[in-house]
Amino acid sequence: GDATVALDDSGDVTISGTWSGVTVSQTMGDTDSTSGSASIAGMDVSITNEASATSWSVGTTVSGIALTLNSDNDMTATFGLSGNTMVVSHVGAVAAAVETAKVYEKDAVAAYSTVAITRDLTSGATLSATYKSSDDSLTLKAAVTF
Repeated sequence: GDATVALDDSGDVTISGTWSGVTVSQTMGDTDSTSGSASIAGMDVSITNEASATSWSVGTTVSGIALTLNSDNDMTATFGLSGNTMVVSHVGAVAAAVETAKVYEKDAVAAYSTVAITRDLTSGATLSATYKSSDDSLTLKAAVTF
């Protein structure tokens, strides 16, 4: 495959390309980052290193259920049939991060889970219910598309 070289207004240089199904990108300048992604044996894998912090995610589909997992301990399962969808998610705890020249501060958040169920009706309306464990909230919505 070919490599692409790009220069942006801030002076960052990015080199990227795809070889044998593996995409790689390297940015040098104010924002140093390296990322790579590939689909290997039915699994979508991505890895990013920015400002010496590495993150990753893995996603796959098993028996019609889309599963994802990432380095922040977040997990999601999505499944459904004929206009019915259920998404179960767990969001890992986030520790507060201090501000540096390249990473901005994040607020600390305790781990929580959500369950969202959506039903598409033949009338074009959509009903949904979402439960969020962090505040024990249940949100019900009805929407109509014209």
